[in-house]
Amino acid sequence: ERYEKAPALSFKSSTASISFEFVVISLYFAFKVLSGTNSSFTMTGGTLNSKSGHVFHVTNTSAEINLTGVTINNTDSDNVLISVTNDGWSGNANTATLNAKSQTLTGKIIVSNTANKDSQKSTLNLNLDANSVFEGSIGDENSSSSALGTVNVTLNGGWKLTGDSYVTSLSNKGTVNLNGYKLYVNGKKYTQSLASAKVRGLKNQTYTGKNIKPSPKVVL
Repeated sequence: ERYEKAPALSFKSSTASISFEFVVISLYFAFKVLSGTNSSFTMTGGTLNSKSGHVFHVTNTSAEINLTGVTINNTDSDNVLISVTNDGWSGNANTATLNAKSQTLTGKIIVSNTANKDSQKSTLNLNLDANSVFEGSIGDENSSSSALGTVNVTLNGGWKLTGDSYVTSLSNKGTVNLNGYKLYVNGKKYTQSLASAKVRGLKNQTYTGKNIKPSPKVVL
């Protein structure tokens, strides 16, 4: 399956089963690729089977991934949902936006700047709607923050940690279940008491690691 010079792929079916070794979204890389300055992968319903490697790998491009009610079967032992890294050619962006609607996401998320010092920094924007849940961890390729790129999480649903996690910003209108692990936002430890909407009296909150402030549409 080669998707060279095909900036967008879209699948819509309640019964489709799509099997990839992995999905690479890159400007030039030509194996199972969405290539182009701006690339996108959209799937509604159906099943996405990922047999080897990371389910999604984004490098050397700006990519948007839209998933709505998709069943993802990842049989790779490393269990990486998405990686955004600067291991492509220098001079291009390594930016991904993952939008999840009525979606269950599981696995590790890697956003790392370790590979190519001449390439642009890696960025992930992760957006979960109220009907979506993420069970997994976020960090660099060493599951730490030493080479972490920029990670912005907008959480309207739920996040259950399966490992210590590191993000740049967290806009939280949902639920964070630390599950015994640690979450760091912009280098500061995130605690249930500090983040609790009930304790703060806020329904909507944005946590940047420096403070908690109401989101624009705050409900007291």
